[in-house]
Amino acid sequence: MAVLLKNLYEETRSRYGLTLIAGEKGLERAVNWLYIAESLAGPGYLSGGELIITTGVLCRESPGWLYDFVQGMYKENSCGLILNVGKYIRPENITPALIALCDDKAFPLFTMPWETLLTDVTHDYYSRLFTDSKRQETIDHALLNLVHHRSDLPAVLTVLEEYGYRADQSYGLLYISYSAPADSQLSRRHTDNHISRAAEHLMHESALRGHLCRTDTYCFLLLPQKELHRLNAFGKILARRLQSHFPEAHIAIGIGSPAATLADLPRAFFHARCCALIAAHNRRPVLAYEELGVYQLLLSVTDRGILQDYARRRLSPVEQYDAGTGGDYTQVLHQYLLQNGSIQRIADALYCHRNTINKKVRILKDELGYPLEDTMGRFELLLAFCIREYLQISL
Repeated sequence: MAVLLKNLYEETRSRYGLTLIAGEKGLERAVNWLYIAESLAGPGYLSGGELIITTGVLCRESPGWLYDFVQGMYKENSCGLILNVGKYIRPENITPALIALCDDKAFPLFTMPWETLLTDVTHDYYSRLFTDSKRQETIDHALLNLVHHRSDLPAVLTVLEEYGYRADQSYGLLYISYSAPADSQLSRRHTDNHISRAAEHLMHESALRGHLCRTDTYCFLLLPQKELHRLNAFGKILARRLQSHFPEAHIAIGIGSPAATLADLPRAFFHARCCALIAAHNRRPVLAYEELGVYQLLLSVTDRGILQDYARRRLSPVEQYDAGTGGDYTQVLHQYLLQNGSIQRIADALYCHRNTINKKVRILKDELGYPLEDTMGRFELLLAFCIREYLQISL
């Protein structure tokens, strides 16, 4: 777990004279780093999650500087602000409007006396954050080696068990795929950081105990056995949150099959990743393995050539007929299967007259020889269409 602002405050407030004066509801935020700032450098110069310290030296130049500064830090997704009061920041600078702003935005605002040495604070906080960062890095490295089969399994399991991940318990895995649009003003790295931070923030806000593993193009959340019952609900909430906060980004969430042990995580990871890719293909924000239907069977087929051959043998006659006549008989066949043979529903779906559909169905039966009256024949054809759609997704 990351260093929470709440824990950092409670553990060091007496030592450094910290006082929380506003934004208490935001204390569950994770602290990414510590940053001393005296001015607004412009949008995008912070990656998000920083705890800011300021002496307020510019308060002397503009009475409203501090209010604007707090607004800017909030917009940059920093996790909180410490005011080093006594020399430049005076009581009159901390206005009721400023307090109301921080409370409204759940943006934690602290005061710290001028006599507190910034070197003591920064050395202490950097040490805590560095230790947590190394822990995060070690777990990430072990998990990525595990799910991608990069290292010896016993060695990886030993590392994870040292950090409290029991090898013999069940785990759940949620995969988040994301990328910034090509024309986005934000860099890919900046977008990735903000999305993973938003996911981590929701974890802390929901008191969800798990580990978020990050890479440049995706991240995944590993949940222990006692939290598995919350995984699907969390995925739906997270999808709504990310869509709301990052409307331009391409985001899809996949929830894998449960892993009975740590050694089963590669399979759960594969299923979660595939669910995310299938969700993206179908323009769905989130998809769970249990919702895949026939795709669960298709994912188990490692030889995609077998699937291609199965679909080709059953669909090539109608596809070749369309190629020669310029018709849409493949579409009609697909709709016939989807609509359970209802001519009216096929006509409605394809915006055609039912007489036209009747004529095309007769051609499918009589000229192309499709066994549309046979239950098993219809099943095999529908499966062939499912395979064709499945093979269009780059898994």
